[in-house]
Amino acid sequence: MYRLLLLLSMGVAVLTGHPVVAAEVVVFGDSWGVPAAPALQTVLTNHGHSETVVNAAVGGETAFNLSSASGLTHISNTLTANPDVELVHLSIGGNDFLGQWNNTFTPAQEAALFQAITDDVEIIVDHILATAPSVLILWSSYDYPRPLALGTPTEVSTASANFQTYAQALDTAKGPGLTAIDFRGLMQLTHGFDGVQHTIYDPAVVIPPGDPSLPDPTLPSPFVSFIDSIHLTAAGYLVLAEEQYLQFYSLYLGAPQVPAMSAPGYALWVMLLAATGCMLRRR
Repeated sequence: MYRLLLLLSMGVAVLTGHPVVAAEVVVFGDSWGVPAAPALQTVLTNHGHSETVVNAAVGGETAFNLSSASGLTHISNTLTANPDVELVHLSIGGNDFLGQWNNTFTPAQEAALFQAITDDVEIIVDHILATAPSVLILWSSYDYPRPLALGTPTEVSTASANFQTYAQALDTAKGPGLTAIDFRGLMQLTHGFDGVQHTIYDPAVVIPPGDPSLPDPTLPSPFVSFIDSIHLTAAGYLVLAEEQYLQFYSLYLGAPQVPAMSAPGYALWVMLLAATGCMLRRR
């Protein structure tokens, strides 16, 4: 009966366009935000939290577009439809970076681009806080991509490190309302490297997960953790959501309201999902 009622309530949510229970977490952003929402919901549930995560992210979204009049209206409408929102998850800026930066940029060009992206993100953050003043925002970074045509892994990671200084400066300027966290290198630490040179930039020797040499900004993320050059596997987004929970969400959400999955059960579940993701990635 409970499962039937749950399915019916989900059906009402789809028909009305609004959640039956207002969300405590809302995700805005791009194609990393789209899978982040269900991954975060899974992690919260597994840790015993009953909060609802609403996915308002859109694949291909840019900070430039989300900071425009139409983008800000989307934010306003989503927050108004979810008056109980407590936390906002922001995944934005990656497409602005990938769409404009390359390794021919001078330092001045790079600085101008990164400042423009940060200015757009500031507009987004200010609008969220003006609409829902009590919310706390996580601006989550991306991870090292697989090799890109824009530049070598070293060049791309150096540029992304430079961009993180802008993100951290905005974090400082906005005070407690905004937290920017750098998760680059997480997939390297989680998976290590299998010693197979899927590209010329992959190491030809095995580097185990958690090795002291990792994360290494001269290397891409491991082949097994990405479905293409810039998007994680489902298991990868789950690993990222777990780290986001540990570094941000666990600090601000209330005490779990339902029993959490047992530690051995949760560990087994993550291992099975990661193994499934690896097998699918290699097909």
